[in-house]
Amino acid sequence: MNPAGKSGTGKRVSALADIEALDGDDLAAVASGSARKRILVARRSRPLPDRIIDALALDTDVTVRLAIAAREQPLTERAIRAMAADAKQSVRSAVAIRRQDLPDDVLSSLAADDAGAVRRSVAWRPMPMPESIMSALASDADIEVRTGIAGRKLEVPDRILLALSSDRSSHVRCTVAGRGSEGFPLAEPVLASLAANADADVCKRLLEYESLPESALAILSAHERVDVRKMVAAHVMLPKHIIRLLAADTEDEVRWVVAQRKEDLEIDVLSSLIFNQRYMEIDDHSPPFFYSTYGAHWAIDREQMLPEPLIEAIAEHPRLHESLAASKQPLSERILEILAASIDECARAAISRRGRLLPERMIIALAGDEALGVRAALAQQEDLPEQVFLALATDVEDYVRYFIATNRHAPFKAIARLFAAESLREPPCGERQEERAETIREWLDARISRYNAQERLDFDLLVEETKAELQAAAKAGARSSQRS
Repeated sequence: MNPAGKSGTGKRVSALADIEALDGDDLAAVASGSARKRILVARRSRPLPDRIIDALALDTDVTVRLAIAAREQPLTERAIRAMAADAKQSVRSAVAIRRQDLPDDVLSSLAADDAGAVRRSVAWRPMPMPESIMSALASDADIEVRTGIAGRKLEVPDRILLALSSDRSSHVRCTVAGRGSEGFPLAEPVLASLAANADADVCKRLLEYESLPESALAILSAHERVDVRKMVAAHVMLPKHIIRLLAADTEDEVRWVVAQRKEDLEIDVLSSLIFNQRYMEIDDHSPPFFYSTYGAHWAIDREQMLPEPLIEAIAEHPRLHESLAASKQPLSERILEILAASIDECARAAISRRGRLLPERMIIALAGDEALGVRAALAQQEDLPEQVFLALATDVEDYVRYFIATNRHAPFKAIARLFAAESLREPPCGERQEERAETIREWLDARISRYNAQERLDFDLLVEETKAELQAAAKAGARSSQRS
């Protein structure tokens, strides 16, 4: 290591320490020394005498003047005035942003400065200022100046905020809208004005207000943008008449959000969501069908119990059968009958998933449904009549039999019947069928492996009896076919 370099570093540190310790004439002497020494004096942490501050505020080196302007200790009025009129805008900006009261005429001069950076510093300064200056800055041509007034961390008069709430810049309006979340509640006229001039970003900030006035919510609920109306529909404190309005919105997405609201909805609102005209008229495969179906589904499948007349009305529309069948709504036997006989296969599958909540005769009928999806849904249920398990265990579709094999609630007899039927079945043709048959066999083997010796003996006997029964039934069926 270079000893000379080490010595130089030591001197520099020593000089800094010396300047911190200097007072009186010694400090004044250093303050009138070289530029480097003057900078060190201007930056020292200990307070400086006023006479040195006044001198350095007029220093020929801009770095010195900036260091003085940035000092935390209060500056003399002489120094303030000198630097407020400085030729360098950086110095004037540093004075403008100071946490120190400035003379009104100095502040007015800085607020009217030709340099936008200086005016921005005035706008953002964290100190009170006369309303006249705020008003002038609120109409400044520079967006950042107006934003500075809108975002002040101090009180701003309502009339100024009202003017800024209709500013041509979305950024300014958004800043005004955000004041509420920062502890500066906005007056109702300001909120209403923001709502009337709101784009999506402004709306997002506005809708952070839980207690947004009805006047603002009413304006936003009629906003031309769908995403804005969706945000309104999700607002936590939405008056009933606005909920009713949005429930009849022309856009499916808006109604969908209304349908997901947590509180109980009025019956006419639910009816509007469920029976909206557009949903009833669109083709099943048209693009809006997803949202329409989802809106109806959410309206039907709510924790809120629907009145019987509304459920009766829903049951009259086959398009809504699946949503009703899949919902948590308690259904009368008459409605269950309608859904179990629906022309919509998905509705019949959904009603099958209610399992033992259905009358036994209905479960038996669904077990013989022509649609694979219905029988497969039923095969996954827990508490079915034994005869249904037995019927599904020999279903023609391997998909249904697979669900019987995997259903841990399937009775011993049904598993034996499935095992017997699988062992008699012709070897599958096709890769998918082979994979399914193998999977069924693996599940059966896994279940059988858990039987004890006596259970396994009983199982084997039952399998043999079932095989004989199935073979006899197959022969009888063949003879019947030949005769016919």
